[in-house]
Amino acid sequence: MTTRPLSPPTSPRKRTKAMHLPSSQRICHDWMVVQGNVHYARDRAHFTTYRPVTAHLKNNIFNPTDELEVAGIGTVEIPVVRSLDNPFDTHTIVLENVLHIPEAVCNGFNPLLFGSSMSCTETAWMGADREGRLMWVAMPFRGGSSVSHVDDTDHPDVQTKGGGVGDPALAIATSLQKPSLWSKSMLKLYGCIAVAMLNSCINGYDGSLMGSINSYAQYRDYFGFDPNSGTPSTGIVYAIYTIGNIVGSFVAGPATDFKGRRVGMALGSLFIIIGTIVQATCHNIGGFMGGRFILGFGVAISATAGPAYVSEMAHPAYRGAMTGLYNVLWFGGGIPGTFIPWRTSSIEGTMSWRIPIWLQMVFSGLVLVFVPFVAESPRWLISQDKHDAALQVLADYHGDGDRNAPIVQLEYREMIEDISQTGSDKRWWDYRELFNTREVRYRSMLVIIMALFGQWTGNGPVSYYYPQMLRGAGITDNNTQLMLQGVQNVVSFLGAVSGALITDRMGRRTQLLVSTSIVVVLFAIVTALNATNVVDGPDGTPIAKSAVAARAQIAMIYLFGFIYSAGWTPNQAMYPVECLRYESRAKGMGMNNFFVNIASFYNTFVTGIAFTQAGWKYYFLFIFWDTMEVIVIYFLFVETSKRTLEELTAIFQQKNPVKASLKKQDLTEIEELK
Repeated sequence: MTTRPLSPPTSPRKRTKAMHLPSSQRICHDWMVVQGNVHYARDRAHFTTYRPVTAHLKNNIFNPTDELEVAGIGTVEIPVVRSLDNPFDTHTIVLENVLHIPEAVCNGFNPLLFGSSMSCTETAWMGADREGRLMWVAMPFRGGSSVSHVDDTDHPDVQTKGGGVGDPALAIATSLQKPSLWSKSMLKLYGCIAVAMLNSCINGYDGSLMGSINSYAQYRDYFGFDPNSGTPSTGIVYAIYTIGNIVGSFVAGPATDFKGRRVGMALGSLFIIIGTIVQATCHNIGGFMGGRFILGFGVAISATAGPAYVSEMAHPAYRGAMTGLYNVLWFGGGIPGTFIPWRTSSIEGTMSWRIPIWLQMVFSGLVLVFVPFVAESPRWLISQDKHDAALQVLADYHGDGDRNAPIVQLEYREMIEDISQTGSDKRWWDYRELFNTREVRYRSMLVIIMALFGQWTGNGPVSYYYPQMLRGAGITDNNTQLMLQGVQNVVSFLGAVSGALITDRMGRRTQLLVSTSIVVVLFAIVTALNATNVVDGPDGTPIAKSAVAARAQIAMIYLFGFIYSAGWTPNQAMYPVECLRYESRAKGMGMNNFFVNIASFYNTFVTGIAFTQAGWKYYFLFIFWDTMEVIVIYFLFVETSKRTLEELTAIFQQKNPVKASLKKQDLTEIEELK
């Protein structure tokens, strides 16, 4: 191989599909034993000393008729294994004059240049130093051999557990340096994620708030609504928020990609604050609806940037719990959104509903204040060619400050391989990467299905007769009814927290299958109770015949809320984020938000009409629909747990992604033996 000086290096070429193969099928892994007259490394992070150069390499094995850019030269240190019998007996070798070749498909180690000898057995390459002492062991690998190494020498004994669903590389990396839940880097990570999770509280607060203040006589009198029944105007007040959300969905993706996830969260919060001020200070229904539209527009951006940030910042060992808790924090706003109106309902005049509306800006205000102090998503930094900054974020928040920590190096290498610096996230108008290949069409299909199923599983209609059941059980006081609605939110919150904490152990598919199957049974029970207990009163409105049956139905509604929240609430934001590639993640979450609101819009306007026309028989539709959901989830939903976001690329590229995601792997864990 020869080198020659050239003009300043050109932009890196687009990565080939070979870079997205499963780790077991890639041409190399780690440091490959090579022939030639150079050492070379693919990633800048490998170098301990580094000097940029502008040269090209020709007559090389990667592109015999082409040239590769040499971006720099420097020193690399490799911790290597002395013996197959003791994988933690390591030794560090220092390679001088290593070429940095970003386009290389692997890192190349030439033992002859290091002054070592080599021998070959049926199971491994073995090297020795100048004195003939065993220096390193290279495990056989497709296309050659790779130097097997670990980064620490002080490890407990090794114990291998049985197979499981997941990626071995992640299992090994987390085993080599187990993350502590209470380490300094994890505590800093919790702070960043907590700021992003406030975006979920924003949505939850409004979702509960309007249902509460809509029953206020003070609110209805001020805007001239019929105090005893709904009017077209009350429906429009609800719908205008959804319309703002739908419009915002088209802006949310580009707003989140353009200047980063942090700017996306800040921009969404700013719109929410403006919308809140317009609502709280308005003097007519037009102003109120204008504020609702702006609020919905801002929530669409926050609901896109927030979960994208959490999933991309979360430690891969705990991504399920961290990202699952994002949507759980809907109740962090939903519960105050119920209890605050309960306490202010007794205030005379417009302040009874203006105070809860003013408080709408608390969560968005906190986001706006603290978001400048959180780290940017390392994946966004990689996409902007800010590799050193991305590596530092990974080290600070996942590796206790160590850039060479196994989990940091694994994530960093996978991000570089998987994230394009010329993807559609750089073009605000380009949505093609959501649909232009079979792989991404499958991903987008799951995102859309998740959006629709999450809204149409029946969590709203199941409590349609809830007010009648309360009256049938002898609970007629409005304050008590508001309080019980708050208790219902608390029960659902407990279910959602439980679901978020078990999602990594249980798996996303199993969690959704089990909860939806139980929901089918609960719907059948609720249908039977309604069929035997709901009758038309003297004025034609539904009433409950039996107080005992009414209490049983209230209990079923509470149980339904717990089960639905345990299965669906953690996954509603987490699963779509995990299904999407980086380049299309923000726009894909905008698409998810669009379909969530289309489904919600349907619920708002169709549910009441359907119950008016069909009564409790409308529940039969949900029994059928939820049964269909179970079938669709079983045959189409990919298992995304126990893998990094980049490792999921190999799964979705398979002919049968579901089967590939469920394939058992040998997952190695390192444990202290008692």
